[in-house]
Amino acid sequence: MEGSAEGFTKKYRIKSLGWYEPHQSAKSAIAREKNIKRRARARTVELIEAMNPYWNDLHRSIAA
Repeated sequence: MEGSAEGFTKKYRIKSLGWYEPHQSAKSAIAREKNIKRRARARTVELIEAMNPYWNDLHRSIAA
């Protein structure tokens, strides 16, 4: 990943994937993302740590 892909990852210098959530459609994924962004930061961290308590890079686990 390393932020080398054109677009979002390069623009925002994303280096790792700490959390993800599969969705059936882009529309549902966007709605969920907006919902998460309205939360307090602490609740977002809790969501991430419930799935990935050590903040490991999950990219390899889904890029098979």
